[in-house]
Amino acid sequence: MHNVKLNFESGYTGKYTQLYPTTIANFSADANSYKSLHQRMRPIIYNHRDRLVDAGKLNFDDSDTKFNANEHGFTSYYGPCLTRVQQFQPMISFIRQGILALAREICDHDFSLKIDNVWFTIYPKGHSIPRHSHPASQFSGVYYFDVNEDSGPIYFEDPVGPFRLWYDAGKNPAKPFRPKETYKVDPETGMFLIFPSWLPHRTTSNKSDSDRIIFSYNFSLG
Repeated sequence: MHNVKLNFESGYTGKYTQLYPTTIANFSADANSYKSLHQRMRPIIYNHRDRLVDAGKLNFDDSDTKFNANEHGFTSYYGPCLTRVQQFQPMISFIRQGILALAREICDHDFSLKIDNVWFTIYPKGHSIPRHSHPASQFSGVYYFDVNEDSGPIYFEDPVGPFRLWYDAGKNPAKPFRPKETYKVDPETGMFLIFPSWLPHRTTSNKSDSDRIIFSYNFSLG
């Protein structure tokens, strides 16, 4: 909750209060802690992608029920959860360490961590992910394995923003009452983002000639 004092010209005193914030955690690992791991994992990621393609686990049509690999990247989501794939255990351990590092900073009592699932997505040039959220989970996150300045930002969206704007047709002159519809984060390699799973998010197209590679994960704290 954020209180702002109002400075009326005369006759009134008061404040306005901005309620119900949403928290997004943004932190990065030291480059020395991930460089050798990334080198080892890179061929494993691409080999796993190729196995998923051969097994027919990726969707290449316009189905509404799965991300389209022709537009939305090559995701391991529809294959086995990476927490159960032996070759990915070093990456899972690294992600777990990142989550725990944050949790130790922000939790005000003892907690337990349960990682529900982890998957990677490779976004070639021109690929992006549309607006979505992660149902049936408490927290979600993304680890940026390989990005550059042209890989494209991620946008977090106010889930009730369109509903709010419907009331004033987007013409509200009162600045504190105008909803902020999106929040942009420009990713960097080694960056972690953690956010509530219900928060909608999307990306723009990868404009780089290099693949954008990320690991996504869902987890709970109890």
